[in-house]
Amino acid sequence: MSDSDGLVLLLDTNVWLDNYLGWRKGHDVAASVVKECLFRGCTILYATNSIKDVFYLIGRSAKSIYRREGRVVDDALAASINELSWGCINNMRELATAVGADQSDVWFAAKYRSVNQDFEDNLILAAAKRANADYLVTSDAQLLRKASVPALMPSDALQVLRANV
Repeated sequence: MSDSDGLVLLLDTNVWLDNYLGWRKGHDVAASVVKECLFRGCTILYATNSIKDVFYLIGRSAKSIYRREGRVVDDALAASINELSWGCINNMRELATAVGADQSDVWFAAKYRSVNQDFEDNLILAAAKRANADYLVTSDAQLLRKASVPALMPSDALQVLRANV
């Protein structure tokens, strides 16, 4: 058994988006992190506030691409994009476990404001603390700098996961 077996990683919203949206710059490494976690038996987590953002942002991103290509997002295309969003979050639910939130997480996020002004990021940090995650994996440079928990870029997380083959 390698040292990466049994690790608990909370993936930030941006990592989930990179995993599902192949056109994003971080797709390959995010998808590799998810695959490596599954291969090694790591526990993958997501903050409950992330899943609704993943659903919304996948749909918005897909519609934006179609519009940039000059296509009209009619009802049929919108319905297909909605199914794509549902498929992604259903997969997310199969691969990972949600970390719930309560008033103490809101308190932490507000209290941490003096260090990091981004309330949503602070809720992610609260989820990582609540779950006692070994690492928060994020491609958000500001969150990495201000994290109150051990945090890694996806490429660094991949190296940690592969360190002891």
